[in-house]
Amino acid sequence: MFRAGGSNGWISSGGVIADSNRDGLHRLVSELTRRIHEDPGPFVPNTGIPSGYTYLLQFIAHDMVDSVASFGIDGGQLCSRPSNARSVPLMLDTLYGSGPDQSPQAYAYRAQQQELGRAPRTHLRLGPGAGPAPPGNRYCPFHDIARSKPPDPLHEGSLFTEAMLADPRNDAHALLSQLTVLFQRLHNHILSLVEKGTSSISSTPRELAYRRFRCARLVVTMIYRNVIEKDVLCRILDDRIYRHYVTNGNVPCDSAESIPLEFSFGAFRFGHSMVRENYNVNSRHESQPVSGALLRSSQQQPALLPDMARWFIDWDRFFPEGATATADRPFVPNFSTMIGPRYLGALHTGQVRSPGLDDKGLAWRDLLSACYAGVLSVAALCSALRAMGFDMVKDFAWWREQLETWLPLPRANLFSASDDDTKRIVEDPPLPFFVLFEAERCGGGKHLGPVGSIIVAETVLGAIKRHPLGLEQYATLQERISRCGESFFDESSARTPVSMALSQISEIETMPQLLEYMGRQGCFA
Repeated sequence: MFRAGGSNGWISSGGVIADSNRDGLHRLVSELTRRIHEDPGPFVPNTGIPSGYTYLLQFIAHDMVDSVASFGIDGGQLCSRPSNARSVPLMLDTLYGSGPDQSPQAYAYRAQQQELGRAPRTHLRLGPGAGPAPPGNRYCPFHDIARSKPPDPLHEGSLFTEAMLADPRNDAHALLSQLTVLFQRLHNHILSLVEKGTSSISSTPRELAYRRFRCARLVVTMIYRNVIEKDVLCRILDDRIYRHYVTNGNVPCDSAESIPLEFSFGAFRFGHSMVRENYNVNSRHESQPVSGALLRSSQQQPALLPDMARWFIDWDRFFPEGATATADRPFVPNFSTMIGPRYLGALHTGQVRSPGLDDKGLAWRDLLSACYAGVLSVAALCSALRAMGFDMVKDFAWWREQLETWLPLPRANLFSASDDDTKRIVEDPPLPFFVLFEAERCGGGKHLGPVGSIIVAETVLGAIKRHPLGLEQYATLQERISRCGESFFDESSARTPVSMALSQISEIETMPQLLEYMGRQGCFA
């Protein structure tokens, strides 16, 4: 679908940047980035999308795209084309990697591994936090991800520079590493249920451990996908697009095996505009600047690790069931900011940097990488989607007028692009910028606009359709989960021990429901 309209125009020349175009491209991107930063407009809370979804979207992005080559620029030349190492998206490879054998650093060494080779590691590894756990938090794991010190302390000191994860990107900052801990604890809980339900099965320890692990991973992935479809997409998509695909059951058109560049380098960058300046993290340390979270990773500032109690997240504050404080929850939840062409100051001051680039901040990098990737032009996308019958997508001529009005500032010195450069931006805006601009103009920033929504829906739902988990013939999540015993342990009835153990899992469709279930099962004790 996304290849139908031709490649981007003068910006990318079909994905190959000519030497003579490079300086002009960087100048234009710099001018547009400056316009975004100089007058971003107010950062207004979005009560429809609590802040936890900002970082769940980042986690999902890591589960869909793993670029084996970044866009480094050396001597004015593009070093390599992007390549996605995620052959099967939305399988929680970002959490599990290639499993215990090939990603052993992500798995805990337990008593059953004391006899060498007896059984694989199957529980995900957790690390301790620093200091006591703050009291009065319902859904707080009170752990950091596992970290280790380098093998040569004389050379690198005694800092925790190694994140013991299958996907080190999930240690980008404290908020994402804490979300990873949440899913690690979910896996360990589900695995414990499977272990209890299969305690009487006669098998070799190694074979039984593998079966238990595969069963637990499938259950966690089923829950994860159900939350994406029923909760995440419902919040971020234009209502008309959500009804078209999910409620009305229209099948995504994009049948390509790879993730479209328009998704990975375009539409799904919108979460960067949702970051807020401060977060109420837990009951004892209620307000923490996001700049502090950005520094806390093994790559950025290992001297600040392991995480202190002030960064132990009570997820009730990030995925609230209701929008206001109650007697049982006397705090104001964290809401994301409205989606629009604005980036928080901490994201363009050099704290979030990319190796190999003359980095001018996250907005600059988002826009420039889309240009180098060779994504379709906005005009081509609008034309193609309208031809497919999406009448809610506005003709690009309308967007030209909107951009011509938005680009100039009352203080002319803040936007110094020439008339010719301004025309080029209006005629061919970078896709990540347009998705934000469209969200603000068409949805008031509460959700994505039609073009952004269609790209995301086609890509995410298309990936789910192309890569089913099995047991889809059963209508409810609970029934699919309880039937896992038949798949992995040759059980012929849903009343057998492992199926009975798994049947206690709730019909989880939202993140608040997941937290409530985990809390009820003692996962935060």
